[in-house]
Amino acid sequence: MPDGFLITGELEINGAIETFERVALPAEIRKGTRAGAKLVEQEFKARVDVRSGAMRDATIVRALKRSRQRIGHMVKIDRNKLFALYEKRTGKPPTGRKGEGPFFYPAVQELGDKNNEPKRPLRGALYDNAQPVKHEVATAMLRAINHPKVKAKRK
Repeated sequence: MPDGFLITGELEINGAIETFERVALPAEIRKGTRAGAKLVEQEFKARVDVRSGAMRDATIVRALKRSRQRIGHMVKIDRNKLFALYEKRTGKPPTGRKGEGPFFYPAVQELGDKNNEPKRPLRGALYDNAQPVKHEVATAMLRAINHPKVKAKRK
């Protein structure tokens, strides 16, 4: 368990965290970060370049691996699901530039290559919506912290 929790820039949440039982707090933080990650996922799906729709449909929200230091969620493109959807929709497996191995299209979308400028749908979805995501995380955490079933510290 971390020594303390601090949500940068959110004084109301930091004050509520002080009165909260430490054992239950990570679960409430996970609820808040999932809500924020879902907003980023929706925006990413709206921005992504759609050809077969496989990349859009392979985008998922996953929890970070449990640890004592990091708590949260990430927006991820499931590589196996992407390749399966691509093959199902186009009738051919994805291939690399020179025919060797599968071609991971999301990297070209985000980073670009010698023939394509980067479009950065994931970066845009995150940075252009930073305030709504922070608000959603804060709202979900405050709702969870103020819920009557959540235990406060014993005095």
